[in-house]
Amino acid sequence: MLIASGRRVRLAVRGASMLPSLREPMVVTVGPAPQVRIGDILVFAAGPIVVVHRAVGRLPHAVLTSGDAQPDVVEHVAPCDVIGRVEAVWSTDGPGARRVDGLAHRVRGVLYALLRRARVRRRRRAAARLLAAGPERTS
Repeated sequence: MLIASGRRVRLAVRGASMLPSLREPMVVTVGPAPQVRIGDILVFAAGPIVVVHRAVGRLPHAVLTSGDAQPDVVEHVAPCDVIGRVEAVWSTDGPGARRVDGLAHRVRGVLYALLRRARVRRRRRAAARLLAAGPERTS
């Protein structure tokens, strides 16, 4: 695999699971992931699909990942399925692209990972309030 050999690849971002951190038309540079830290953005294989999600926890034989926009959905990723770690985030793939993953981007990512459980509880409470309000109040 290219990543395991130390080479870097660029991937276009697709989908909305990593909003607001990653969105179309951003491009990520992916390199090796010898060590995974909480808050890292990983690229991994989920069957035939390549997924880009954030590391939010660790188990003895898996890394827990989740999309920033979907903190209540957690994947258990085996180390053999990890393709690499996002090393850089670019605004686009065009010639005027600028790097957008500075210190604030990294800090926000670590906070998303560390506060994932609190974000899930907040979303569930908000959903429960909407259900309790009934259909006449939700329109």
